[in-house]
Amino acid sequence: MIIFIAIGAVLTASGTYLMLELGNEDTGRTATVAFDASQTGETVVIEHTTGDSIASENLRVVGAKVISMPAVVGSGTSIEVIPPNATPSRPRRSSVRPTATAGS
Repeated sequence: MIIFIAIGAVLTASGTYLMLELGNEDTGRTATVAFDASQTGETVVIEHTTGDSIASENLRVVGAKVISMPAVVGSGTSIEVIPPNATPSRPRRSSVRPTATAGS
């Protein structure tokens, strides 16, 4: 009879331990951030103003094409996006050419 009580106590302790440990499983942490957006022409700049830094692979921009995003988006960094059907404008090359100077 005592052996049945001992087995029951061990099984109860094991079951309780497993349930408590499974309940404490890390499910991930939600970041708290604040963004501000401004637009120039078709380009929208989304700036991270305050909060947690986020790795870019954990961010998803929906409804726009990302043209620049840092590897880690933190306070003061920004993401540039354009409409999905637009093409990013390319930097213009300077058309100024050096002139020769007259020598004596």
